[in-house]
Amino acid sequence: MKLFKLIILLAGIMANIHSAAQEFQTRPIPAKYLTGYEITEAERTAARASLVNPYDLTNALPSGYDTTGHTDYTDYLRAAIEKHNDIIMPDFPVKVSMKSSFGITMKSNTKMLFQKNSKIVMEPSNLTDYEIILLWNRKNITIYFANIEGDRQQHKGTAGERGMGISIAGSDNIKLIKPKISDCWGDGIYLGSYSTKTDTINTSNIYIEKAFLDKNRRNGMSVVTAKNLIVNGILCSNTYGTDPQSGIDIEPGVNFHWAENITINEPITFNNKAMGIAINLVKLRWGLLTRNVGITINNPIDDYSARGLHMTLTGDDQKSQQSTNQLTGYININNPIFLNQRYKKNLRIYDFQQSNNITVNLKWNTEHKMSYKKTLADYNEQPEKAKNIRFSVD
Repeated sequence: MKLFKLIILLAGIMANIHSAAQEFQTRPIPAKYLTGYEITEAERTAARASLVNPYDLTNALPSGYDTTGHTDYTDYLRAAIEKHNDIIMPDFPVKVSMKSSFGITMKSNTKMLFQKNSKIVMEPSNLTDYEIILLWNRKNITIYFANIEGDRQQHKGTAGERGMGISIAGSDNIKLIKPKISDCWGDGIYLGSYSTKTDTINTSNIYIEKAFLDKNRRNGMSVVTAKNLIVNGILCSNTYGTDPQSGIDIEPGVNFHWAENITINEPITFNNKAMGIAINLVKLRWGLLTRNVGITINNPIDDYSARGLHMTLTGDDQKSQQSTNQLTGYININNPIFLNQRYKKNLRIYDFQQSNNITVNLKWNTEHKMSYKKTLADYNEQPEKAKNIRFSVD
């Protein structure tokens, strides 16, 4: 009997060891994925030249200012930003606290430049929602080389999931050039809508270039609503903490949101706890508005995420079963590469109601024919297959 109990005890210990070994862990990002995300001196010079009579925020700080990032200068920064148009961040880290649930904002028709050593360091909080840089109901803004560190390592609470690095809502013509955002309680970059007393404003005409989003808690980038979104290079890595835990999540929240003319070029999703790229259109059907979807993702690479690509076109919940609304449009995924998937199946496409008119095209060039075969085999093993899916090799 004692021997039997010992065997059971050892088996339990070994199971716990195995379980621990399977737990998610962050990984160093391979150098090959970081290529092109560094900022050159030529890029800094060109960005600086694009500013008109810029004001250096260093001049707004008190005498004997701290250059270590340990002193909260939120009030000084806010007051100066309100008085000036194009601005330059101090060439050293500055701490920002979430007063009124946000750190700093910008006026429309302005630009902001982060210098080589510039960095916004968030004062740890217990807030469930925050925006370190808030761009709500704004137009014509460019931010060069944002460097933002959230508070997830020192966050004082456990609830919530909406702590954002850069939050863009109801805004138009916003450009983010080579931002680096890490350790946010929610998303690195968030694109959503802005509600007034009489209307809801969606987000449009957004350009993002070479965004590096690492160790954020919910998603690297969330696209809740967007029309005319172009992303030219994005690296989303080590996303973990609260669902969806994905590198890029395109997920409209209501029927009046948009997922139109979205183009994401050369995305790299690395070691995200759940999906590299998730597309969830379930709630876009919940209403009477006709919605046309347009999403193109070119040359995505996923490495070490649980699954490279997951789509849900229609849901299996009660609202989805009752809805007669049919989405139209396309989702084009060109030349996807899936490596080291932890779920072993690199693709899932769910269409529970079989009631959409979206055409999903997955296309590979001949160089990646093996990836095509593996992905097609994974798809064919699904118990319920979406309609209007096309796999091809050129």
